[in-house]
Amino acid sequence: MADSQLVSTVEIPYSPPERDGKRPVDSGVRWTVDVDDSEMKERAEFLLKLDPGLPPEDVLWTVYDKWGGFLCRECGSPTVFDGQNGAGTTSVLCNECERNMSVWNTYELTLWRYKKMVSALAHHGYGGSVEDISGLLGVGKGALDEARTCLSNLKYSRTGEAEVIEYDGLRIGIVTQDMVYKGREGVMLGVSGGLQMTEIGNENTCEGLDTYFDELEEKLDVDKLLVLMDMNIPVAKKLLELFQEKVIIVLQNHSNWGDVHVYFYRGGWRTLRLRTDAFTEPSRKFDEEDLLGVGEIELYKGLKGVSPRMSFKDVSEDTLRDRVKELITQFRNTDWDADGRVDLVMRPKCIRLNTLLRELQKRESDITEHLNDIREILEDIVNEYASKLGKSVKKKIVNAWSRLTMLEDEVNSLSEKILKEPLPSKTNEEKSSDKKDASEPQKEDNVKISTKPELLYRGPMDSPSVPEEALWILGLLEAIFDGKEITTNLCEGKFGSMGMTLRSGRSMYLERALTRVHLQNQDVGTTYRWLVDDYPIKDLGKRGERKDRKQIEVGARYRITYEDRYGVKTEREIEVIEKKKKTLDAYCHLREDTRTFRRDRIKNIVPLQQ
Repeated sequence: MADSQLVSTVEIPYSPPERDGKRPVDSGVRWTVDVDDSEMKERAEFLLKLDPGLPPEDVLWTVYDKWGGFLCRECGSPTVFDGQNGAGTTSVLCNECERNMSVWNTYELTLWRYKKMVSALAHHGYGGSVEDISGLLGVGKGALDEARTCLSNLKYSRTGEAEVIEYDGLRIGIVTQDMVYKGREGVMLGVSGGLQMTEIGNENTCEGLDTYFDELEEKLDVDKLLVLMDMNIPVAKKLLELFQEKVIIVLQNHSNWGDVHVYFYRGGWRTLRLRTDAFTEPSRKFDEEDLLGVGEIELYKGLKGVSPRMSFKDVSEDTLRDRVKELITQFRNTDWDADGRVDLVMRPKCIRLNTLLRELQKRESDITEHLNDIREILEDIVNEYASKLGKSVKKKIVNAWSRLTMLEDEVNSLSEKILKEPLPSKTNEEKSSDKKDASEPQKEDNVKISTKPELLYRGPMDSPSVPEEALWILGLLEAIFDGKEITTNLCEGKFGSMGMTLRSGRSMYLERALTRVHLQNQDVGTTYRWLVDDYPIKDLGKRGERKDRKQIEVGARYRITYEDRYGVKTEREIEVIEKKKKTLDAYCHLREDTRTFRRDRIKNIVPLQQ
């Protein structure tokens, strides 16, 4: 890369550091200092051209040889030598403000040390280890760690043109999604063309998914969203619940390599099963006997392998009607003389059916056809079972149907015909209980949108008998994957540097890892400007904020990264029994025994919920 592409100016607004610290590359970066005093500005311009890797003594004598003394870092006035401090370091005294300070904390040396620290942070951001940087720039490991704790955590993202295609009059956004784990937490990765984004969380517990997918929807203004991912059912359920009919999910099965499930809505929910090599030259897979044949597909009505729940307000009228039809079909095929089934299974289904019908009615949707179908079922029950069941079973049938308050008169007629008695009148307390029952199965008006999938087609994908829904989704998939295998490798390739960063430092917080990846994907000048803004000169030598430090409590549980005497790091879960000045006594779940941990060897500590 040419020098002209690297040159960038970094301006430092100078104000004296608030607190002294211990004595603690930038090729193509031009430094300037925003200070009014001409003498201070001249010295700053000279100092900031010096190599940050120079031995400190060389810098000190360079300043002394050029100017014959040092300036006060507080007021910029000349200083005079004033003996040594308690550590044996040369001290100077300001003639103006009479402040006494170490020679290393004068104006010139403070600026140079600051440049050294920012350079060290940049090296670390670009992948250097604390040990390597300490040797290269002569920055103390402790000082560098303190500086790192002062930096903000960045959420890595890269903006760019999203990958969107036009298909059947629709704008469809294509997103590849994956997760890189470090222990129990990980980074959710998303790639859509030039758009790349992250969120910290856990796929299995769905932590962080709401924020991640909300941002995804905001950045992609499309009619439908196609998400390519591995076989992670919790994430698939979350996608279906958040986006409903808007989402198309392509799941590649990692446990059965070569098998793909596609979930989509086309006149109802459908599942397409096919091979990863459906649109390229066939290749033999490891578990070939468990896959469909080359060129074969399966199409199911419903969602095969995933059962999301959705709030009524987020579910379309078509989906509600599909669910009502499915329940009515189940009622038609029910064996009503099965004693336990009526009592345990059909009563909750009657409650659910009643809730769905009321929701459709609330939307002013015509439910006449559904009510007529239910009336026919009630008549069939009378004709089939009125004369051949015992009274106890008949009571259970009537009790189940009594929850269908939409057809109270018809259910009362059912009771009179098979039990020879009307429905008992309900007390206010029972009516209140009915209302509670009506909401319990839905969990705050949630509806389960999938049932047992029904196989609609199995055979060659080029057969004339392939259903229209399958032809539609196959056309879309071919437009995306023609000549390629259906895999999630795109995500892994785009974020290879992130995986390396996460796995290279076991003690690194995920947020810090994202900051490093963010810096690695910028030019040098931008990195330095961000560091100067985020780590101003007044923070040089200042300890990390208290909020970044963990106050260890007896009885609490933590996840720690612990380094033993040989430098080997392991991740542990511990429960603190006793804390001392330099050690902790804690029960270690890895060793299944009580252990003593040196506090200086605990490289990372995260509280766990009890």
